[in-house]
Amino acid sequence: MVGREFQLNGNTYSVFVDPVGFALGIMKNGSETERVSLDNLTYMQTVEPWKKWLSEAGFKDELDLSLHYDLPDNDLYKFDAFSKPDDAIINLWAKNRTIANSAFENLNKSVGVPSDINIWPHHFDTGTYHELYKTDGATDRSIGAGFNPADAMVSEPYYYIYGWYKDKEIDYSDKPEQENGKWIVSDWKGAVLPISEVKDQSTVDDFYKNTSTYLKDKLK
Repeated sequence: MVGREFQLNGNTYSVFVDPVGFALGIMKNGSETERVSLDNLTYMQTVEPWKKWLSEAGFKDELDLSLHYDLPDNDLYKFDAFSKPDDAIINLWAKNRTIANSAFENLNKSVGVPSDINIWPHHFDTGTYHELYKTDGATDRSIGAGFNPADAMVSEPYYYIYGWYKDKEIDYSDKPEQENGKWIVSDWKGAVLPISEVKDQSTVDDFYKNTSTYLKDKLK
C-alpha cells in the first residue's frame, strides 16, 4: 500500500506498508530505498526510522505527528507492539483487498466519473468518492463506496455504497431489492454487502452495478 507522493529537494517520495512482508518503507523516485520490519515494534519505534529517512532526504523542519482523525476506541486498536498475523490471515486480507480494488475499478467505469481508490487511515476502508455534479466548483451530489472492516453497523467486513445530495434528502422508498446485500435507511443511508455473502468477484460487481445505477438516477 503506497501513500501519496511528496516532493523533497527535487526527488519524489512516498511511504509504503507491505502487509505480506509486514514492513514499513519509503520509495524514492518510484523505487524502494528503505524498509523496516514492523514485527514487535511499538508505534514510536516505527517513527524513529521514518524521522531518520526524512533527515537523510534533507527534511529539516519539525515533524508533525498529530492525526487529523480519531481512531476507534476499542481493544483492537490498543496494543504494546505490532505483531505479524498468521500467513493465512494475511493471505485472506490480500485476497479481499484485491477483490475490493478490482470492484472499485469496475465501479469507476459503471459510474462514469473517475475516482482514486484510496485506503482511508481513520477507517482503514478501501474506498472511492465520485463527484457527480458541481455548482460553482463545489460538489453538490456524489456517490461514495468502500470495503470496510467490521464495525457497529455490520459485525463483519462489508462493502458499502451511499449517495449524497447537498440540498435534499434522498428518497429511498422505491429502493430495489438486492439479490445480495441490503439497504439500510436509518442514521446512515445506503446499501451494504457483508463479506459472508460474497461468493466471488461477480457478487461484488453486481452489487455495485445495481446500487450505483439506482443512486445515479436518484441524484440526477
